[in-house]
Amino acid sequence: MNKSSRFAVAVHIMSGLALGQITGTEECVTSSKLANSVNTNPVVVRRILGVMRNAGLVTSIKGADGGSTLSRPPEQITLLDIYRAVETGQLFHFHYAKPNADCPIGCCILEIMQRVVDKADDAVSSVLANYTLRDIAEELRERGRRRWAFLNN
Repeated sequence: MNKSSRFAVAVHIMSGLALGQITGTEECVTSSKLANSVNTNPVVVRRILGVMRNAGLVTSIKGADGGSTLSRPPEQITLLDIYRAVETGQLFHFHYAKPNADCPIGCCILEIMQRVVDKADDAVSSVLANYTLRDIAEELRERGRRRWAFLNN
C-alpha cells in the first residue's frame, strides 16, 4: 500500500513561505530555496506550489526576481486547506475488486467500513481545521531560530 507524502511536503513548503513572512525576512521565496529545505528537486516544489496556487493559497511571480508568497496571512490558512488542496478522495481506499456479495462478510463490509471511514475523515478534518499555518510556523520559529536562516542563503 502506498501512502502519499504530498500533504507533508506541502505543509513544509507552505511553512517556509509563512516563516519568511512572519519574520519579515522574505515574503517571496524561490522554489530552489524551498527545494533545498525539503531536500528535493525544485520541480517537485513548483508542482506543489502550482496546486497551492490553484487552491488560492499561494501567489507566484515568474522571472529572475520571482518566487512565491502566501496569498493570505498564515493565520487564515489551515492545515485542512492545505490537505484539501493536495489530497483527493477518501482517507482510505476500499477493495479494488468488489467483495463477494454471497459471503456474509463481503455483502456488508463496504457499507460498514464506509461509515467508519466517514467518521475517521471527519475526525482528521476537525483536527487539521484547528491548526493554522501560523501555528506551525511559530513553532518552527521557536524550535529552530538558529537554523531557519537557510531561507535567506
